[in-house]
Amino acid sequence: MGTFWKDLGQGFMWSRWRELSERSFGSGLGFLSRVLVLAFVLILLLAIPKFVKMPGEISGQLAKFDTLQFSANLTMSSPIKFPSSDPVAILDTSGAYTELTSERLLINRDKIQYKPFFKVREVKTAELKDLKNNREKVRMFLATLVFFILPAVLFWAFIAVWLKYFVMIFMLSIVLFVLLDLTHWRRTWKELFVICCYVSTLPLLAEVIVGAFNARWLIPVLSVFDIVTLYLLPAVVLSVLAIGAALCVHYNVQEEK
Repeated sequence: MGTFWKDLGQGFMWSRWRELSERSFGSGLGFLSRVLVLAFVLILLLAIPKFVKMPGEISGQLAKFDTLQFSANLTMSSPIKFPSSDPVAILDTSGAYTELTSERLLINRDKIQYKPFFKVREVKTAELKDLKNNREKVRMFLATLVFFILPAVLFWAFIAVWLKYFVMIFMLSIVLFVLLDLTHWRRTWKELFVICCYVSTLPLLAEVIVGAFNARWLIPVLSVFDIVTLYLLPAVVLSVLAIGAALCVHYNVQEEK
């Protein structure tokens, strides 16, 4: 871990870019991944006040309901399990499961049972129709449900951002390689790709952290299937840093000669 913090600092030092560019393809991707992990950890730390306030906010929103009625007729031949082996959550109206055992969530015809930690909590489906008198139970259930879903949301968000930056750096390094190959500033594609990974710290941290609170500040310009969004400011900063790093690497090589 100490090496990571050293590399993180060197990524801002132009005199070290030549040394960083000589590292392996895997080293560059590993550094990119660790920076992204750092960004998500910082998001979670900054979001702690919101997590603390969440149950109260849910209660305030539920106060807007007097009644909430469900009209559904579910008939199941067998339970639905997530995942199919060693399930964490089970949806069952067939009567095969009536009590929570090793799972974290069980939904059947009569009740919803969930276990956030060690104690099993329960909400009757009939109680959902009277939120005014059962607001506390529903509030606890919804808050717990958010925390159940949060790890999956963070995982897929991590994958989406990682793939986006991999593609951006891959394409940017190809463009730089082609352009520089026409001049006396030639560098290998591997060097350009690796140094782009090491100088991506600033735009990557800025995009993940700022985007989690107000993505409009980053100026969105393109959305891919409403899943991945390309932001103008991080893309411009990454491009400027990549061009500067490529030229500095060449300058350092000339100095060594």
